Amino acid sequence: MEPTRPRVRYPADELRTLRRTKMGKGLLLWLIGIPLPVILLIWLFGGLH
Repeated sequence: MEPTRPRVRYPADELRTLRRTKMGKGLLLWLIGIPLPVILLIWLFGGLH
């Protein structure tokens, strides 16, 4: 028998973590000098997903 993965108690916590990670990528790009319109274009085309 294969071991089963434990069920996630709080799936919202994982979702919150994913959102923060995505937001952190955009913030990092902005901090290193990438203009906001360029970051928005990258986000629109799926580069930050």
